[in-house]
Amino acid sequence: MLALRLFILALIVLLTGCASWYAKVQPGFDWSQVSTVTLQGPENNMYGDLLAVAADELVGMGYEVLSGDVPIAQVRVHFTVGEGLDIDETGHRFMRPKSLHVRFYDTSDQSLVAENSYFLLSSEDPSQGVKALIDGIRKKQSQRPLRASSEKTSTPAVAPAESEPPPLTAEPTTEEPESSYPIEEPSPWLPRFKSWGFDEWGQ
Repeated sequence: MLALRLFILALIVLLTGCASWYAKVQPGFDWSQVSTVTLQGPENNMYGDLLAVAADELVGMGYEVLSGDVPIAQVRVHFTVGEGLDIDETGHRFMRPKSLHVRFYDTSDQSLVAENSYFLLSSEDPSQGVKALIDGIRKKQSQRPLRASSEKTSTPAVAPAESEPPPLTAEPTTEEPESSYPIEEPSPWLPRFKSWGFDEWGQ
């Protein structure tokens, strides 16, 4: 039994060794059109102070936080607190907030458009964790890609087509066939041929 308790204690220390958050924003949702949200908190009323911090953070993001489940709100924000077992220095076991979760739903079709989870340190103030939780959504929204309709498409400049030079026509060239035997000019045999009666030789 003691070994089981030590294992649970070591597991708790391991899981609470560092705070971390995970945020995700669905692509394609137009956050620029959102101005009003409703905030739903945990059923446990003991976390009303954390719900108030979440409302302040949403107002800081530029949203009007409406009370209750108002139909005119464009986004419904669902905030929850995850509890876990902890042990103090005296060995007393108690429940405390271990994780914070928030989800954003599009009220037009109830689709999930954003979510974030934040895991608290054992000594961390949960109110600071709520601020980090909402800030994770804010950071993800600032990193979202532009919509296709607002993206500027640049058309690469096309260089003007150069006019092709007219095709060159080869000029006829007359080349005399080369003789395989060079002919001397004038030939020394011409006078002899003429003296023999071949007057037209060589012409």
